[in-house]
Amino acid sequence: MSVIKSKVALLSQRPEVKAQLAAQEPLMLNINDIRSQPHDIDILIFDNSNNLSEEDLQLISSKKGKDFLKIAFVFDHQNHISTHKLASLNCDFYMEPEQITPDFLYEQWGILNQQEQDETYLSLSTELNQQYEILRHELENKLHEKSRNLIESRKQIFEINNRVEILRKSLFATTEVKNLGEAESVLNDLLVGFNLITWLRIIPAKDSARFEIDLRNQLESTLHISRIMINNHDFDVFFFKGDRRAFKKPDLNYFSKLTEALQINLNRYNNLLSLQQNERLFDLAFHSSPHPIIIIDNNYEVFQANLAAEQKATEEQDHVKCYQMLFNRSKPCTGCQLGSHFEVQQDVKTYRVQSNKFNNSIDSDRNYWIHFYEDISEQKALESKFQQTARLSELGLISSSIAHELNNPLGGILSYLQIMKMELPAQHPFISDIQFLTDAANRMKKHIEDLLFFSRKEAPIKLENLDINDVLQKNLDLLQMQLKKEHLIVSFQPPAHTIMHDISILHFRNTIHLVFQFFLHKLRIKKQNKSNFSGLVEVKISQDQINSYLSFSSNLGPHDLRLNSNDLSLITLEKSILDQGFQLVISEPQPMWLQLLIKLPLNTFN
Repeated sequence: MSVIKSKVALLSQRPEVKAQLAAQEPLMLNINDIRSQPHDIDILIFDNSNNLSEEDLQLISSKKGKDFLKIAFVFDHQNHISTHKLASLNCDFYMEPEQITPDFLYEQWGILNQQEQDETYLSLSTELNQQYEILRHELENKLHEKSRNLIESRKQIFEINNRVEILRKSLFATTEVKNLGEAESVLNDLLVGFNLITWLRIIPAKDSARFEIDLRNQLESTLHISRIMINNHDFDVFFFKGDRRAFKKPDLNYFSKLTEALQINLNRYNNLLSLQQNERLFDLAFHSSPHPIIIIDNNYEVFQANLAAEQKATEEQDHVKCYQMLFNRSKPCTGCQLGSHFEVQQDVKTYRVQSNKFNNSIDSDRNYWIHFYEDISEQKALESKFQQTARLSELGLISSSIAHELNNPLGGILSYLQIMKMELPAQHPFISDIQFLTDAANRMKKHIEDLLFFSRKEAPIKLENLDINDVLQKNLDLLQMQLKKEHLIVSFQPPAHTIMHDISILHFRNTIHLVFQFFLHKLRIKKQNKSNFSGLVEVKISQDQINSYLSFSSNLGPHDLRLNSNDLSLITLEKSILDQGFQLVISEPQPMWLQLLIKLPLNTFN
C-alpha cells in the first residue's frame, strides 16, 4: 500500500478553515482515510467539527510521530469537547482559528526541517564514531605489526648491508689482482677477516679431484667448490670452513658472484694486455708506412694520421682538414669521393687514394674514413707515355697508309689539270674552274704531307744547354700579338734562379707554340657559348733533382679525356713532346681549370 505524503493535512468540515488554508493546498482527510491508509504528513490540523469519538481521537494520537510529525487542534466554539478528551489527545498546539496562518505553518516547517537535519547529523556522527573506533583498532593493530616488521627489516637490512659491504670490497679486490696467485692471497685475507671462511685455494681443474680427496680424508669440515675459466683454462676455487655447519644460501650466492667477478676481471686484464700489445703492433705498422695514412670524419677533419702524413703538414694545429694537412689547400681536393678509390693531383705529383669507411663503436653516430695515399706520379707518367706512344704509332701507321693511298691519284689529278690548262686558251671560261680545282688539290697535298709528318723519321735532335726561362720568354714575345688579339692573357713569373737544361731550341720553341695553339683552340670553343670570355694561362717553371717542370694552368677547362684521340692540336703537341724525350701530364687541379705539365728529365739524352 502506497504512503500518502503532504506538507499539511486538514481534518475539518468548517468552510472558513478550509478557505484560510487554501493557499497551502492542504490534504483533505476524514477519519476513514486516517484509519485505512498510511500517511507521511508534516502537520495535521483538525477540530471537532466531525464529531470525533474518543476512539477516533485515540487513533489520531497513536499516529503522532509516525503518520503525523506535528498535530494542531483548533478550538471550535460551537462544538465543545471535554477537557479530559483534550488531555488524551497529546497535541502539539491548541489554537484558535485565527492563529492558523501561513506564517505559523512556515515556522513549523522550518522547525521540522531543522529537527530532520539534526537527526541526520546525529545519525552520521554516531556512524562516524563507530567507524572511527573500528579504524582506530585496525590502525593500532597495524602499527603494532609494522613495528614488529620494522624491527625485523632493520635486522635484515643490517645483514644485507654487511653482505653488500663484503661483496663491494671483494669485487674491488678482484679488480686489482693481475694473476691467480695474487687473487688467492688477497681473497684469503679478505674473507677470513669477515669470518666467512677459514681459507681459500685456487687449483687447476686437472688437479682438483685429487686435491679434494686428500682434503676430505684429512679434515672433516664444510667445503664448497666453484669453477672458473681463465684464458680457456679451467680452475676450481675451494672455499673451506673449519666447522661442520653448512654454508648458508646467501654465502653460496656470494661465492658464485665472487668467482664470476674474478673470472671476468682476470680475463679482462689478460685481454687488456693482449689489446695493448696489438695496439703497439698496429701503431708500429701504422706509423712505419712510407705512404700517408689518415683517418677523417664527415667534415674532412683529421682524426688520426701516421708519421708520413704528419711530415707533410706545414704547421701543427687542432681540427686540421686532410686537404690542409697534405696539400695546403683551402677546400676539398677535386675528385675526392669518400668511400671510393680516386686520384688527387698536387703540382707535379699524382696520388692514388684508397678510401674505406668504418664506424667507431664508441661514437656510433659518426662515420669515419681511412685514406691511404700512394704516390703514382712515375707510374702515371710511364702509363701516359706508353699510351701516347702506342696511339701516335698507330696514328703514324694509319696516316702513312692514307697518305700513300691518296698521293698517287692526287698526282695524276694535278697532272691532268695542268695539261687541261695548257691546252685551253687563256680566256677560256673553264680556266677559272681548273684553277679552283688545282688550288684544292694543292691544299689536299699539303694535308697529306702533314699526315706523313707522323710517320717520317726525324733526324737526331741536337741539344744545347740553355736557360729555359730565356727561351720561353722570347717565345712569349713572338706570340704576344696573336694572344692579345684572341684575348688570351698569359701570366708568367720567372723563377728566382736560372734553370738550365739540355734542349733543342727549335723543337722546344715548336712545343711552346703548339701549347698555346691548343689553348687558343680551347678558347675559341669557349667563346661559342660566351663571346666576351677571356682566357688566362699561368706559366711556371721549376726544377728538382730529377726533372725540370714547365706548368701551364688555364681557366679553359675542364678537359674531356675521351677527346684526346680526336683533338689534332693535342695529338701534334704530344708527338712533339715525346720526340724530345719529355712527358706530358694533363690534369684538372680545380673545377673548370686545366693544367698541362711538361716534365723534362735531366738525364734524358745522357
